[in-house]
Amino acid sequence: MKRFVFGLMAVGIALAGSAFTNAPKFNPGDLYGNTSVGTYTSIHSYNRLKCLNNNDAFCGYRELPAGAGIVTVPFTESQATLWQSLGYITPLSSDRGKYVE
Repeated sequence: MKRFVFGLMAVGIALAGSAFTNAPKFNPGDLYGNTSVGTYTSIHSYNRLKCLNNNDAFCGYRELPAGAGIVTVPFTESQATLWQSLGYITPLSSDRGKYVE
């Protein structure tokens, strides 16, 4: 009986551990554009010519490895400023304004 209970415990621990190791992976390097004034969403690629340069917010950001699993979309300009200061994202260029896809 002790072996049976021990076996069940071992299976339970193995299943619980696999729940964490099989978690979905996040992709550092994802791109985000200021597609709506003050709101950043995922973009597929970045082209500096698509930045309207019409406000003070950066046109786009790239997610850094430190931001994997932390950066969520959509996010605001204030979140972008905080995440940039924490090293989670970095501006794609010095261009500022709305990004038009």
